[in-house]
Amino acid sequence: MPQYTYRAIVVSKLPDDILELIERGNLIITSFTGNAYFPAPDPTIAVVTAHLQDLVTKNRALEAGTGSKVVVNQALTLFKRDISYWVNYVQRIADESLDNAEIIINSSGFYIKERSTPSPRVYEVKSTDKGILELTAAVNPDGSFYAWEVSTDNINWTFVRLSRLATCTVSNLTSGALYYVRCITVDKENNHNPPSNTLSVRVD
Repeated sequence: MPQYTYRAIVVSKLPDDILELIERGNLIITSFTGNAYFPAPDPTIAVVTAHLQDLVTKNRALEAGTGSKVVVNQALTLFKRDISYWVNYVQRIADESLDNAEIIINSSGFYIKERSTPSPRVYEVKSTDKGILELTAAVNPDGSFYAWEVSTDNINWTFVRLSRLATCTVSNLTSGALYYVRCITVDKENNHNPPSNTLSVRVD
């Protein structure tokens, strides 16, 4: 069947608490240091490390009553900008190696964005004639399409039909045989959701 590639998305998930953010920043820098996946980050590790240390220094001064919240926020903004550049850098490298994308992202100290859970969909399968099944799913208003698969043992699956319509038919099936049917929703960017629940039907 066609290959549908899941694209892992990089997210930083920086905490709001500044001390926790500093701790996370150190972890990210450590993860980048000596990492063969990231040979040329921009800004460099040295620059990001200096910006983080500047934030640490200014935050300590604020806690001691000799610093300024405005100055701390300026340092914080600069460091967060560095991290946003690194997120884009990691995403670019991960996109160049989709098979290893999750390994690459996990090694960076960043996170992988959780896949959204699709709304429950209603699927219907019925035999309408000898060797023919009618497959029905909810209408897709967002331009997604459906990849239908069948199985005779509910283990090994065979792709049979790609459809943008809510209803389609599959023919040339074995009359009298019990088939299991499932559906994969594929979006406009060619990302696919997990397979649907499995339905079973005996073909006329």
